[in-house]
Amino acid sequence: MATMKQELSNGPLSVVLFQMQYAPILNIEKYIPAIQDSCRKAGFPQINKMRGDMLQIGQNGEVEKTIALQWVFASADYQRTLFVDSEKLTFQVFDLTNYSFEDLLSTFTQIMIKIDSLVDFSLINRVGLRFINTIEEKPELTWKAAIKPEFQGSPFPDGVLWTDEGLYSWARQRSVALSELNMASNFLVRMYQNTVGRKYPEDIIRDPRGVIDFVSSRSLVTYVDLDHFILFQNGKKELLFSKSREIFVALHTVIEDVFFSSLITKEAKQLWS
Repeated sequence: MATMKQELSNGPLSVVLFQMQYAPILNIEKYIPAIQDSCRKAGFPQINKMRGDMLQIGQNGEVEKTIALQWVFASADYQRTLFVDSEKLTFQVFDLTNYSFEDLLSTFTQIMIKIDSLVDFSLINRVGLRFINTIEEKPELTWKAAIKPEFQGSPFPDGVLWTDEGLYSWARQRSVALSELNMASNFLVRMYQNTVGRKYPEDIIRDPRGVIDFVSSRSLVTYVDLDHFILFQNGKKELLFSKSREIFVALHTVIEDVFFSSLITKEAKQLWS
């Protein structure tokens, strides 16, 4: 299977995420020691506990703030991380030098099945695949030269005295019929920018110790964020687990097709190959 990294050896792919959301497990903390032991043996020896606020809306519209806990299991260099909390499992991969989608899918599937053997997921609500590309602004290839014009938005009126170039932001979501699976999915593409050269969007935690990565020039970067996911109603885990490879391959195929066929220019393909 061709991938962004195989076809574009110098391409902008910066992080790949696999995610599965499940019916809440409120006592997830009691399973963490067993999960940690399994992850340690699977090549994720580092562990960090993260705490954050989460807002919940009650039946009568009242807003309640609760504490959300996440456990992060990471490879020794923090280039692969696994986030576990009461409602979701997220696998992030940053070092894509020897990127193989099949290998990453195999790793995530094994983790998913192993953790299920420990906690016994009841229902699966969502599975998703997210590819983030970070386009560094360079003289030989600006973001406007890399992205096809039809995805660059509409110009602002000339009659206004604009004092800067502004930041670009664009998003579109469409539903997809995955005929080979007899399932419907949702595809979301977003493009947005950062002026100080953060390698990853702000919602991506590469290192829970607070380390932030930047592109070499620390200049403007443009993120091409491709998120493809399936929502399930009363999703039985047996169905997901038995078809996990086919599901993620189908999600991946659409992501690759949109990126290569619709979003990037021939000039970008030539420079990134």
